[in-house]
Amino acid sequence: HRPVGQRQRAVGPRATSARAGADARQSRPAPSRDRRRSDWPGRIARTAYEHLGDRRGIASVLTNQGNIEWQSGNLTAAFTTHEEARVLYQQAGDTRGMAWSDTNTGRIAAEQGHFHEAVPRLNAALDIYVAVGDISGVAEIMEAIALVTLELGDADRSSMLAGAATALRDSINSSRNSPDLEAFQAVLDALESRADHDHATAFAQGRSMSLEDALTLVRSVETPPAPEAPDAPDHQRLARAEFGITDREHEVLLLICDGLADGEIAERLGIGLRTVHTHVHQLVVKLDAASRVAVIRSAHQAKIVPAR
Repeated sequence: HRPVGQRQRAVGPRATSARAGADARQSRPAPSRDRRRSDWPGRIARTAYEHLGDRRGIASVLTNQGNIEWQSGNLTAAFTTHEEARVLYQQAGDTRGMAWSDTNTGRIAAEQGHFHEAVPRLNAALDIYVAVGDISGVAEIMEAIALVTLELGDADRSSMLAGAATALRDSINSSRNSPDLEAFQAVLDALESRADHDHATAFAQGRSMSLEDALTLVRSVETPPAPEAPDAPDHQRLARAEFGITDREHEVLLLICDGLADGEIAERLGIGLRTVHTHVHQLVVKLDAASRVAVIRSAHQAKIVPAR
């Protein structure tokens, strides 16, 4: 089964649907007053799973931790925690867990407005859900992409995807949980309120689509280009893309090159030490390096970081 609270947050529309975004934000639970006390069961469980070497168990604890961070509004921490969970799910050979993590990081990225990261992650989750026949998961991805397309100004596609997702849920009697339902309804309200858009017709068209046509529609959403960092030279951006280094991994890499230890990096970025370890491991793999020193050397040779 999915870890507790696996799907308790929805992407909150931001600019093009201010009312929907406001309604979605109202459904966010208040942060715990005593975070340390509320986390102690998870910390105990994680320690036990680590002792047993149970990667999937550790990943499930991280998934729950990421959801707590998400619900508390700490999106950056939630994103990195779910990323760490995905690595462990992959190591454990748990494809469903990988899909859950891709869904969560995709939705968090969309909530942050990082649509260039959201779309490919959501599509990766979609591929797994389709492969394992998880119709509820497919519907959730369609809803998430509907929210993204609304933000990107494609109201017609957003309404059709919302209709297709609703039809899928109806076909298997799958209901949305309370926060997701409120956020999804807020998006429908935003679509219905647009004077330049015939939401009812587009929604009905989506509801009448076959699963194959609906999948074609959701996969036709193009990944928006990533915003270019004004202070990053072109050759650095190209080198990062070539090695598949993410924004967060690049932040960690820069701090490694500055001589910071993992604990110092965790403190500087406001993330967990184990999360830093995961990013360092990913850098070692992606740069085909045998050590931390080799990571620095390879990064400079590939011109991923500024010259010393």
